[in-house]
Amino acid sequence: MKITDTERSLTLADLISSGRLKPGPLTASYLKKRYTAELRQDGSIQFNGATYTSASGAAVAVKHLARGTSPQQVKITDRGWGFWHARDHVDQDDVTLLKIRHRHACQLDASKK
Repeated sequence: MKITDTERSLTLADLISSGRLKPGPLTASYLKKRYTAELRQDGSIQFNGATYTSASGAAVAVKHLARGTSPQQVKITDRGWGFWHARDHVDQDDVTLLKIRHRHACQLDASKK
């Protein structure tokens, strides 16, 4: 799925403002274990006692917690939009943040036509 310029410009705070996301739990599965983080009103994510300003930062924190931070693991990266799942409060389903962002971008693009 190609990411559009509209999608790239959207932030978690934008999705909260739109009503698609609400502050609350985010979930992820990694190495057969389930992790939960908290999406905050400002679009930041709280996980394991720390606050992250991006979905990717919080996803990397999960991976470091799961795998440890040995020298081989220090360079772990992740595309956090596809890692975390949340409730889409418009479509009423649980999907990745990437899917929620895509839906909102499509809605914005359609309203411009």
